Amino acid sequence: MPVTQDENAFRALLEETVVANKSISKRLQRGHDRLLEIHSKRPELALPLIDTIRKQDGDPGFEAFFIRMLDHLGVEVEELGSRSYLLRSGASQNAALPGLTPEGAMFTFERARALSREDVGFLTPDHPLVQASLDALLGIEAGNSVFGVWRSGEADGILLEIHFVIECVAPPGLHADRFLPATPVRVVVDQTLGDRSDDDSFRAAEFEKGDVFRLLDTPVFKKKHLPAMLAKATEIAGKRKESIVQAAAALKAN
Repeated sequence: MPVTQDENAFRALLEETVVANKSISKRLQRGHDRLLEIHSKRPELALPLIDTIRKQDGDPGFEAFFIRMLDHLGVEVEELGSRSYLLRSGASQNAALPGLTPEGAMFTFERARALSREDVGFLTPDHPLVQASLDALLGIEAGNSVFGVWRSGEADGILLEIHFVIECVAPPGLHADRFLPATPVRVVVDQTLGDRSDDDSFRAAEFEKGDVFRLLDTPVFKKKHLPAMLAKATEIAGKRKESIVQAAAALKAN
């Protein structure tokens, strides 16, 4: 019985399908082996990571900072012991924070306790409550600035420190923060408009309380020096922003 043209085409398609199936199966097998290799036990990589997590979990500085921040935001904090707290929405609370209710919710900084209690939240720097609290703190005007006197032994002068934040405004679906997360840029300038950002002595400075209004009430400082210092700091931050954006663009291209 003669073979029609349609049957020849079907057999050719069938042969191509068999070849393609074998090729795809081999690629999937190689990918599966790679996945097993990636997730296999590698203590030289795992142990330093575990040690870092343990140090972060036991950091008393983070716990003290977060509790002070909640108190500043008006959250009612009740200490329960063992690094655990009952957190309630307070009457003077000035920001909406996730997970807080007037009845209160329990949170802890102890990983073991959080794992043993489903009703207790575990607080880490990545927790939504921590992130929302930081956003609220940065978004209010109170506490945005501080003034102090540094007796360093050097000639009298004025230093202005500003913390800029570089953010990429884009639709959430693009996940732009994979390449350019919110990045702080610290800039310090003096009254001569010199860049003192890399001055290590300033980082370790011990400040005393001072009267900022004595400085602000000086016309030459308020109208001349301060605007010039602000403009210079903004200019320096703009230059640093360009290099950060370029690095993010190169990362995205790769």
